[in-house]
Amino acid sequence: MESPRSKVQGPKSGPAGALDFGLWTLDFLRRSLTAQIMLAMAAGVAFGWVAPGPARAVKPLGDVFVRLVLMIVAPLILAMVAVGTARCGDFRKVGRMGLRTAVFFLAATLLSTLVGLLLALALRPGLAARLGNVGAAPAEFLRRPDAQLPFILRLVPSSVVDAMARGDILQIVVFAVLFGMALLAAGERGRPIFALLESLVEVLFRLTRYVMYFAPVGVFGAVAAVVGTQGIAALKPFAVFIAEVVGAQALILLVVFPVLGRLGGVPFFSLLRAVRAPLLIAFSMTTSIPALPKTFECLEAFGIRREVAAFVVPAGLSFSLNGTHAHLAFSALFLAQAYAVPFDWWRLVLLVLMIGVTAKSVPLVPRGTLLVLASTVAPFGIPLEAIAILIAIDQLPDMARTFVNLTGHCLAAGVVDRWEGAGQSQSHEGTRAQSEGH
Repeated sequence: MESPRSKVQGPKSGPAGALDFGLWTLDFLRRSLTAQIMLAMAAGVAFGWVAPGPARAVKPLGDVFVRLVLMIVAPLILAMVAVGTARCGDFRKVGRMGLRTAVFFLAATLLSTLVGLLLALALRPGLAARLGNVGAAPAEFLRRPDAQLPFILRLVPSSVVDAMARGDILQIVVFAVLFGMALLAAGERGRPIFALLESLVEVLFRLTRYVMYFAPVGVFGAVAAVVGTQGIAALKPFAVFIAEVVGAQALILLVVFPVLGRLGGVPFFSLLRAVRAPLLIAFSMTTSIPALPKTFECLEAFGIRREVAAFVVPAGLSFSLNGTHAHLAFSALFLAQAYAVPFDWWRLVLLVLMIGVTAKSVPLVPRGTLLVLASTVAPFGIPLEAIAILIAIDQLPDMARTFVNLTGHCLAAGVVDRWEGAGQSQSHEGTRAQSEGH
């Protein structure tokens, strides 16, 4: 007797099959934020091309989305930077391995940031975008009461509430770092506050997901307004941006990591082959989290001790996002060039320091890096309208930087494991020599 379930199995043809495909497509669009954003971008391009006048009128949709992002940035940066600073105590607890991990993380992220900066300075991708000319200091920045103060005074908030109200990310970061250090020094008495901040971070992550539901609408408004104002050719620099920012990730993967691997005594390309399965998972899903169990399995099969991988890889998720550092540096200079905001060497140094702090607070949600990008460029007076367009074109760059991020975690585990093994061998040899001398 034929079961009821068998009657609905198998592909259908004709009108019924077309209906099933249509329903599947609608369900896919409902579930996939990336698909929604790509569809919204295509619709925005078409609307801006066909009806330039009405397209310019939908610009407020993009502005609303940017405001929603900015609404989250200040409390999220405050909570995550404070928690990240307090978590630095984990490095002290594990002693020598923690110190070696921190040294490698610092070297790798600094080199990755420099790759992004130097490539953006050499290629100058934002010049062709011509999104506007805001000069050295936009009018809204000049109206700030602290705009004429010496730089050292602008670092320190007179009130953190005032800094958050004005959206002064630089002052919020300074306060958050100091607060995290105090929280770390407080020890057990600071644990309730630490737990409260961690809970706040989780709530803000959920709020970020809600805001991202509006991303397709914001992307539609921003793209339509740009095409309606400047024509479809205005999107060409963003296509170039995708190629060049992915090229920056390739440089890290093919130049920076092999050099670090050689200095650390790890055959990088052999390691890359060993962890290719979890890397492909992370690449396809634009997040490292689902790939972690397979990552630990592959690292142990490669010969890296389980306790080393179990410490280094999770720590890297917060403290060593090499692809993210390069992306933030390249994107920040792209926006600065597109809006004609000058960057002297002092500002470049400050940008590197800002990325070093803000990159520790990337939300683990789709396009979370661009939320941090907004907080990174805001102190330099760079307008944030183009953030919505960068979100629309972020699928391929997001896949590339996720691949590089997880590769960096695996390389860090290999180098630290090699250093730990060498250190233990030297320790055993020293102990044996002492015993023989006696």
